[in-house]
Amino acid sequence: MNIKPIPIRTAVLAGLLCAAVATAGIVSAVPANAADAFVPVTTVTGVTIKTTVKSTQVVDIAGGSTKSGAKVQEYKSNNTAAQHFSIKCDAAGWCQIVNDKSKMCLDVYGGKAKSKARIVQHPCTAASSQQWLLRANAGGTTTFLSKLNTGYAMDVYKARTKNKTPIQLYKSNGTKAQKFVLAGGTVVNPTPTPTPTPKAAASIIDTQCRQWHVDGPFYFVIDVIDNDLAGWTLIVDDNGNTISRTNVGSLGYSFVSATPDCAGMSARLA
Repeated sequence: MNIKPIPIRTAVLAGLLCAAVATAGIVSAVPANAADAFVPVTTVTGVTIKTTVKSTQVVDIAGGSTKSGAKVQEYKSNNTAAQHFSIKCDAAGWCQIVNDKSKMCLDVYGGKAKSKARIVQHPCTAASSQQWLLRANAGGTTTFLSKLNTGYAMDVYKARTKNKTPIQLYKSNGTKAQKFVLAGGTVVNPTPTPTPTPKAAASIIDTQCRQWHVDGPFYFVIDVIDNDLAGWTLIVDDNGNTISRTNVGSLGYSFVSATPDCAGMSARLA
């Protein structure tokens, strides 16, 4: 069955993180190049990934390691950071699973989709080996399908229930070994882009060429009107060359001109 990724919908209800239900179709809304940038639009932190082979067992980073290549395993729940993850999903629905302690991503070792490939942690990149599609199953469980090939899923080795059992990649088969429960977690809303405050109306109301004293220099004189002086810059050019950039702080400015008629001098606000 082909899976079409759609953006993840997350919520924390009765301790469960609910993934968006996948629909049948062709995978088309994903970047063709694995090196394309991964840009998360939804992030949930502090998630515990429980196995369904035994309710007390969860996904765990072996020894709480922060080293690249550390084994991902199942282990009895102990509420340590080694068992807490952030799930970061892009607009196409592909998700990275990041350990909250090491800040590294769950990764298919070797970068190839094959049964029994180990799952380890590595520094996060845009590689397909670190991207997963969360498929919602009946009963509130979730299956993690690999972007390397959505016919392969995250799997508990031989469905064992013992501590230190490896987490691996295996051909998708719908068994308990490939079904997980996402518990807890906090949705992190993206920081909105602030809307810039519009500047108050401003304009240059007059420019003149003045000589204040006989035989004195000529001045290029600028009068500015501004309801709010903050945020405006007065730029003065002489024959195409900028000779001044001044933050507007008053309503009048003057600049010495090299010619009696201030030829080629101009002013503008920005």
